[in-house]
Amino acid sequence: MPRDWTPREMRLVAEWAVRTFPLALLRLRVDLGDLKPAMDATGLSPAELRRLGRSRRWVDAMIVEPQAVHLVEGKIRLVPGALEQLELYRLLFPKTPELAHLQDRALELHVVYAVEDPALVALARSRGVKVHIYRPPWVEAY
Repeated sequence: MPRDWTPREMRLVAEWAVRTFPLALLRLRVDLGDLKPAMDATGLSPAELRRLGRSRRWVDAMIVEPQAVHLVEGKIRLVPGALEQLELYRLLFPKTPELAHLQDRALELHVVYAVEDPALVALARSRGVKVHIYRPPWVEAY
């Protein structure tokens, strides 16, 4: 019997963020990048353009502190793609118009995971990505 789908990685990130940055502003699933659609939008209404904007990439969590912004990707099992996602988010963050007011703050990248891969942890650290193992009891049941 297949397991029910639940947003486990989002839960992992949210729990970790609240414990690690209890006084900071936390936003989940934050769109990143330019609002311009990837296709020709000639003749589309403002509402249609907004729907196209939802096709942007998103970071699992953004944590805002007075001096820094933290972009967080979460994985139950750490996989190589998580690091590439964070590198892409680093490039998209300055191109996000609704986050322009945060551009003067230091940008830090984090990956939160429950199942470790030592090679990927080493690679993440070499790229300046902060790594955090977080394994709450509910992960065992998963």
